[in-house]
Amino acid sequence: MMSTGAIAEGKAVISCKGDHGTCRFKCAVHFDEVSRQSIHTEHWCLSDDEKRQFYIHTTTNKGKARTRRAADVNKKKTSYVYYLSQHDHKIRVCKEFYLETLNIDAKRIVNRHLSKNYIMGTPRLYVRGKHTKKTKCAQHASIRRHIESIPTIESHYCRRDTKKTYIDGKLNMTILYEKYVEDYKLRNEQPAKIHLCRDVFNHEYNIDFLKPKKDRCDMCEREKMRTASGPQEDEQLRFTQHIRGKTEAHNERNKDRSNSSQFTVCFDMENVFALPLYITLHYIF
Repeated sequence: MMSTGAIAEGKAVISCKGDHGTCRFKCAVHFDEVSRQSIHTEHWCLSDDEKRQFYIHTTTNKGKARTRRAADVNKKKTSYVYYLSQHDHKIRVCKEFYLETLNIDAKRIVNRHLSKNYIMGTPRLYVRGKHTKKTKCAQHASIRRHIESIPTIESHYCRRDTKKTYIDGKLNMTILYEKYVEDYKLRNEQPAKIHLCRDVFNHEYNIDFLKPKKDRCDMCEREKMRTASGPQEDEQLRFTQHIRGKTEAHNERNKDRSNSSQFTVCFDMENVFALPLYITLHYIF
């Protein structure tokens, strides 16, 4: 049964088309049907690595001798010599007899000789099914560290509606990835691929490259940038009054909006007038 669940036809010795009793190597004279069946059974009882050893030991390849034919008539550069063992003696047989006895195709022999170690003459080990899937946990962690090291800003007036933060609009995913690669090359580490970085950035973080559409308050920004020594007493008092006034204004606006007996219209004067777009209240130009 195959890995797909389909039933495959069992391996068996195949009858040769030609008469090998009179062939060049007298194959049928040296090996009768019983001997062929015994060789066939022993061959398919071998492991994959043992089969590779068997093909190398029972076949040899040699360069094709120079002929008087035109160069484009026969492009074959290498020929193979086939042997089967009988009573600890290697007996040369023809290609068809060898392949039909083992019920294999010639590609197996060609691939074994192309992939063998030409210094030692040994076949390469069988590695199918032994591949270990690479873990991406370490790469995910490195990408997260890089993203979290990028300075972000939050929207000042719409923090209640969204938790999205913003990165400088001059940056994009390609620039961030280039900085990520430079950082990890300095550490002599292997960086992750850009598609993995983009997947982590888009699905694990609520970050956008666009600048916030709402403006930011000078006093609030100054408070964020204040040193660890802390504000002076008068500055702290002004900031407290500023926050209180902002809260009262929001409450009055919400109360007016909830009053169904009147219409409340709010204007953003910076959008009404044709003024330059900026993110702070004071701007010199």
